Amino acid sequence: MKKLNTQAFTLMEMVIVLIIMGILTMAVMVFSGEQISRLQWKTVKDNISATYQDHYSQNLTSSSYAGKNYESMQLRLTTDEDRLKYHYLGNNGDSLFEETFTDRFVVSQLISDIEGLSPTAFSEVNISYSPYEISCHIGNSEASIEKIGIVFEIKEQKKYCFVIESKNCRLREVDCTNYPAWNKEFWLLTP
Repeated sequence: MKKLNTQAFTLMEMVIVLIIMGILTMAVMVFSGEQISRLQWKTVKDNISATYQDHYSQNLTSSSYAGKNYESMQLRLTTDEDRLKYHYLGNNGDSLFEETFTDRFVVSQLISDIEGLSPTAFSEVNISYSPYEISCHIGNSEASIEKIGIVFEIKEQKKYCFVIESKNCRLREVDCTNYPAWNKEFWLLTP
């Protein structure tokens, strides 16, 4: 009878393989967790941009929203709030419809382009749009503003910065590297 050559793994070899598999699993979990966080941050940023673009496009093409005619649309931005409030106003300024967009963000800073005012001068800004018009009015009870910088903070870990100019009202992402003290170069950025 032929003798079979059977070899088995030793206990030490099995333990080494399990340790290597455990290390690889931990590395994949850490990498995956970071990727998931980055994807969540990007999703929030994309949602902010898409919501703004939807309302802005709606205003450029119609004076009716949710079955009601409106005279103006207003976006209210307030620091330390986790929402964007869109108000559709009637002839006498009455609110016809309000839509609130919330996600995992906070409006952490509103920065104006007014000479002589500190970057933290505004805690609330209203952006008013008239139907079919590209331009908008940016301001509050203190001043009228040509350009506003908006910092969205996501879970106190990631910041996204945007600019809205009154001449075209587009929400444009800008580099946050100079945050929190954006200098004058911030206002010279081109789209």
